[in-house]
Amino acid sequence: MWAAVIVIGTFFAAIGGSPVEAIVFAQAANGLVLPVIAIFLLVVMNRRDLLGTDANGPVGNVVGGLVVLTATGLGLFNLARAFGFVG
Repeated sequence: MWAAVIVIGTFFAAIGGSPVEAIVFAQAANGLVLPVIAIFLLVVMNRRDLLGTDANGPVGNVVGGLVVLTATGLGLFNLARAFGFVG
């Protein structure tokens, strides 16, 4: 992974691009992907046919729901900020 980061950074520097732009883009992509992954994990963690007694209980679902809401809210806020809707 670190080698990929170095190669991509070197590529952006070689073509005259700003590595900062690549970092900002990567963070924006993370903001979009994180809620999807969090929802997927919450759904999987509730499958008793897969996890049996290790599946989420009520407390795990509340905490997982808060994580999903927080990740989604932060992702939407960052998108709004990127498009200039929020200062």
